[in-house]
Amino acid sequence: DHGSKGWFSYVNVYALNLAYENPWFSLFLKESLVTYCDGQGVRLGAALLGKSLPERIVMSDWIYDVCEIAGLRGARIYLLGSTPQVIEKAGAVLREMYPELQIAGTHHGYPSEIESELLVQSIQRANPDLLIVGMGMPHQEEWILRYRDRLNAQIVLNAGSCFDYVAGAKKRCPAWMGVMGLEWLYRLF
Repeated sequence: DHGSKGWFSYVNVYALNLAYENPWFSLFLKESLVTYCDGQGVRLGAALLGKSLPERIVMSDWIYDVCEIAGLRGARIYLLGSTPQVIEKAGAVLREMYPELQIAGTHHGYPSEIESELLVQSIQRANPDLLIVGMGMPHQEEWILRYRDRLNAQIVLNAGSCFDYVAGAKKRCPAWMGVMGLEWLYRLF
């Protein structure tokens, strides 16, 4: 709404460790328009330090709100991530759920360096308002930083394995485990 251009990022314990070890990842977090908590470990750490964080936001849940709002506002989105089959299925699922959603394009999340150059050109031609990149951490953040100056999307969201969940290729933990902060245990099993 404010015309800002940039990216949002999520932080879990893995992200914080990456930021501690890699200056480029720390830069990615610092230059984000918004950085939000995506891990119970981060909330626990904050609580131990006497700080309070808002609720944990998981892109696998949040993507539905994002697509609903994008559809209502007429915003164009581009989905980038996962395998060719999964990203196509995720796009189909989101189109079915939100008929007014304008998906400007989709592409798998394993481009080579040469493919990335062509992909950036394709994204430029598609002219999305919102680019959702789900390549897994830290690949998606590195890709966003590398091509940020050439991406014409107003907002870029990193999405991890979100598309796998939307497409049904992976299952979310039971709701009670998520509420108790045990999604990591479900994933471990």
